Amino acid sequence: MKLIELTEKLVGFDTVSNNSNKEMADFLSEYLESKGFKIETYPYKDAENQKKINLIARKGGEESKLALSGHMDTVPYKGNWEINSDPLELTEFNGNFYGRGAVDMKHFIALAIKAGEKINETGLKYPFCLCFTSEEEIGCKGARNLLKEHSAHVAENIIIGEPTDLKPIRAHKGYIYAIVELRGERGHSSNPQKEKSVFYALEKIIAKLKVFELKLEGISVPDFNPPYPTMNVGVITTDEVKKSGEIVKSSKNVIPGYCKLEMEIRPVPGQKPEQIFYVLKEMLKEKIGEVEVQIKLARKPTPPMETPKDSKIVRIAEELSGCPSSTVAYNTEGGVFNKASYQSVIWGPGSIKQAHKSNEFIEAKYFQEKIVDLYTEAIRRICG
Repeated sequence: MKLIELTEKLVGFDTVSNNSNKEMADFLSEYLESKGFKIETYPYKDAENQKKINLIARKGGEESKLALSGHMDTVPYKGNWEINSDPLELTEFNGNFYGRGAVDMKHFIALAIKAGEKINETGLKYPFCLCFTSEEEIGCKGARNLLKEHSAHVAENIIIGEPTDLKPIRAHKGYIYAIVELRGERGHSSNPQKEKSVFYALEKIIAKLKVFELKLEGISVPDFNPPYPTMNVGVITTDEVKKSGEIVKSSKNVIPGYCKLEMEIRPVPGQKPEQIFYVLKEMLKEKIGEVEVQIKLARKPTPPMETPKDSKIVRIAEELSGCPSSTVAYNTEGGVFNKASYQSVIWGPGSIKQAHKSNEFIEAKYFQEKIVDLYTEAIRRICG
């Protein structure tokens, strides 16, 4: 199967994170086994009881020196696809190939497979593997499950093919997703009671968050842009969803009794996300008037990643790409893998600007055979 055909096949699987990825994992297992790989599958059930599968395909033995790694899941396309094409079909237009997951990151999975096919295990000093995970888009859950629940050994060095325009990334920030809830008491607006209104409590919460943000900005990490940990409050709502599913809507003539803030913090390498959350929780925990304040994690934080500049995997990625390694502010599975004592570099085709977009695409230049050869050469240099 040619590279473009394989990418097209993979885009055709509907692997939005809250769907099962079994069909795609089964295809990959069968295909890779036919190419001489030994297959390991690690199934588990997600929160909705959907079957998810992590897959490792090895060549040359068990203790892999290098892994080419990517995630099988994608962000949603329903309500998030605007161009006149089927999001589950790879469609060429003006030199670009459109499709959900085309750049993030099914084309890399196809590249990794084609690179691995070229390697004859009899010429290897050390084994290598391909590692394909699930649920990366919703908290790197697949990688966590692989390492924690299954205690699977992946590889000493890992190339993660997230889109970086083929420029190696040796470090990135972490990710904390937190929710702050304020609960007061609803009432008629003709009789305002400030001590029960979440509106007045919100003012004090925002003031505390500004102090917290200034503390973050006082931590200087020059290699990053922005050069400090960041905080963002992305959602503020006064509509409350009850456990029964009932939605209590806010109204102009009602004292608001509920408010929710959804926020993210992006810690830098060296910071522990759990400690940052603890500090934030301590700052916000006090009751304001009669308004209760609760802060919780919406999901488990993902750690920052940092691989030493002089590590073998970083140096090889720099040499093959012709680019110095750098850092990014977004988050990948690299932090999870590095926390498990591996060394990762983020190095993949396409632009991160296209990831998650309603017109996601991968440029045609990344289908050239020389791109496959970059990853084949990386395997040879580390494992040959």
